Amino acid sequence: MALGLAITTLTPALAVAQDTTGAGPLSVTRASRKLRFTGFPYVFSTPEAGVALGLGGIVTFYTSTTDTALRPSKVTTSGWYSFNDQYKLSLIPQIYLDGNRWQLGLPADYGRFTDRFWGIGNQTQEFADDTTEGAPSEKYRMSALNVKLDVQFPSGILQATRAGIAVEYNDTRILDVRQNPLIDSTLLGSQGGQTLGAGFSLVWDTRNHSFFPSAGGLYQAKALAYPLVLVADYRYTRLEVDFRQYLGRGRGALALQAFGNFVFGKPPFYALSALGGSSRMRGYFQGRYRDRHYIMAQAEYRQMVWWRLGFAAFAGVGDVFGSDSSEFRIKNLKWSLGGGLRVAFNQAEKVNLRVDFGFGKKTSGVYFQLEEAF
Repeated sequence: MALGLAITTLTPALAVAQDTTGAGPLSVTRASRKLRFTGFPYVFSTPEAGVALGLGGIVTFYTSTTDTALRPSKVTTSGWYSFNDQYKLSLIPQIYLDGNRWQLGLPADYGRFTDRFWGIGNQTQEFADDTTEGAPSEKYRMSALNVKLDVQFPSGILQATRAGIAVEYNDTRILDVRQNPLIDSTLLGSQGGQTLGAGFSLVWDTRNHSFFPSAGGLYQAKALAYPLVLVADYRYTRLEVDFRQYLGRGRGALALQAFGNFVFGKPPFYALSALGGSSRMRGYFQGRYRDRHYIMAQAEYRQMVWWRLGFAAFAGVGDVFGSDSSEFRIKNLKWSLGGGLRVAFNQAEKVNLRVDFGFGKKTSGVYFQLEEAF
């Protein structure tokens, strides 16, 4: 995203986000448990999308006004449209019930945009920067619909806070391979297709807050199978582990994360583990490296300094591996470094807007999003 364009959205967004609860900046206590809405416009620019306009927002509320242990539920929305006919819409509800013993999630998004594919493995090369008509390129056009259902409930299994049942549906269409020579009939998923998966999860959640935790941890393990049933075109399985720990107090916190995603069977290329993005290994395009398996670790220090303003600094290492020519080697680990700004939009619930600047090996990225990266 273009830095200058992103920063210009901060001032109008603050005007929309003012709350009147009287709670102090990032205070853990709440003056009242009422519905709050935070909305903001934004502008960004990428080489693929060009200049785009968007709207984002988050609604926070409580399913009980008397349960003092209950965490705030949320519904996050966003949508953007670029001047070269690309767009994406997303809706992410997360509902807490019965003293956080139940959690319901139904995230969904749909988009039509230009993506990139450099091949499979952890040593894939950049394409030559050639603007000649018909020159090979990593770009291609696609559309994607994602819908997930996650129902978590009380569990006594391995002393987990909650167990969960998850269902995931994806419908991806490859609209135009353009000049990408890697997307041909030999690549599984070259025409797109549908996947339908279901599985089970365990969650250990001791965080002291959902949006800005400074103590406790969040540990999750998930296993999903994607069989050839109903509309599904591919069969594979996926295992995911996500361990997070938080250390700090008051207006500052050190966040630690270890993450792994492991794919087995015959997935389409776009369902392989992907390194990069706005939450993990920031600075790399999401999917700059793709392979069956992906592991990473990162640390981030967050500090609110004055009024609604704060900063963050982060670093991480990780890599993908698992294909025949892509082994995991410590010396080949990718690295990520960066920092960013924080603006407290909803002080009562500690909801921050973040603008992060990430750097990797010969790559960089700027990210403009609600809520912390992890």
